[in-house]
Amino acid sequence: MLPYVLPSKQHQQAHKGLVGVLPKQLKNLAKYIVNMEVLAFKKAKLVKPASSKMGWYVEWYNTEPETKKLTRIRKTFDLGRIEDEKTRELTAMEYIFYLDKALENGYNFFIDDKQQPESLPNTLAAEHLPEIAQAAEEKHWSDILQHKYINISAALTASVKQKQFNLTKKSYAACLSGVKIFNEWLTLKKLHRNSPNSITPDNINDFMQHELAKGKTNRTVSGILSRIAPIFDELEALRIIKVSPFKYVKRPKKKADSGHFAPLTVDELMKVKAHLSKEHPRLLLFGYFIFYAFLRNNTIGRLQRKDIDFEGMQLHINGEDTKSGRTVTKQLVEPLAKALKELEYDKLPPEHYLFTGKGLKPGAKYYETIGTRATEAWKEHVIDALKINKKLYALKHTAGQMYINNTDAPDLDWLQRQMEHTSLETTNIYVKSRKLKVLDSKNLNLPDF
Repeated sequence: MLPYVLPSKQHQQAHKGLVGVLPKQLKNLAKYIVNMEVLAFKKAKLVKPASSKMGWYVEWYNTEPETKKLTRIRKTFDLGRIEDEKTRELTAMEYIFYLDKALENGYNFFIDDKQQPESLPNTLAAEHLPEIAQAAEEKHWSDILQHKYINISAALTASVKQKQFNLTKKSYAACLSGVKIFNEWLTLKKLHRNSPNSITPDNINDFMQHELAKGKTNRTVSGILSRIAPIFDELEALRIIKVSPFKYVKRPKKKADSGHFAPLTVDELMKVKAHLSKEHPRLLLFGYFIFYAFLRNNTIGRLQRKDIDFEGMQLHINGEDTKSGRTVTKQLVEPLAKALKELEYDKLPPEHYLFTGKGLKPGAKYYETIGTRATEAWKEHVIDALKINKKLYALKHTAGQMYINNTDAPDLDWLQRQMEHTSLETTNIYVKSRKLKVLDSKNLNLPDF
């Protein structure tokens, strides 16, 4: 426990460094802490009177500076307004945790003008409770899920972390991304501290409308929901919640293609190339992987130098990173290989990722949001700057359509392999052979993008 007296400019200056160690919400209390007289206190506790007009309250003791006597303080912190009992208790425990932290650092109710400590947090998370924080650090996710005071945000995060060992790398990243988006919404609506059982179908519908209002398509929002729903099913199976709210929610119907994947024209391709070559060459290279290798954004984000065979002119895609779940070998066509060598990607360490960080530069760290960052960069440089209202992923459809239209006898087996189709239904022809065919780049018949 640190000592304190009434504040002064000299005291505040002397203990300016202490502010940094306190929670943000309690920083205003640091001004009372000085190395002088020590006044005792008793830690806070939750009281649940069997019969009391006051209802639940938090109780602690501070020493009155004049009498030097320990005096009890009771505060309800509006706990009675929280209908759900488990959420009410969780909220109280969070107040107690931070109040004790303040007391240990010198906070005194009487010196603080007998004001209720308004700076105590109103947007806390149960992860801050000591035993939960320790369990998270040690990655004991099951201990967190069994904790009495777990909230919905901590429950979702711990559940998906625990499931990672039963999921592919791709599925785990997708679930983690969905939970992150949902937790951000919970925090925005101040629901993240609530108990897991408090989330209702109406909450899920509100979240769905919130995401649609941000401009996301029905397909995208439905995809996010499909990542979150299994986590709620897991919480139900563990009896952390009584029933998953998703059982009573209708997901948005996927609308017909609105044309946002309409292929680019040759003229548009040349404009994009000229602009990106100068303004963002790594985004252009990212686009080449879509155009020449027919790869999806997230798959490109997980590509490492070791996946590229420059001698054999092949790309190796791990099954965890493909839509079908199968490991795929694709041809590395000459225009893509040339672009990679020009930026010296052939000299990267084997474990380095091709695209990382905001600038899409290569590096050792994997960024699960790299696909989103590339899409945002495309919007800035192509859609907004060049006024070409075509999405980044439209490059795949552009290349596929141009290859079919510009080739007298297109090799559909080769195209099937490059596009990772499980059958030739998408090209209207059934092909029995699955053998990898290597196409002469002279017969590629794609423009020099």
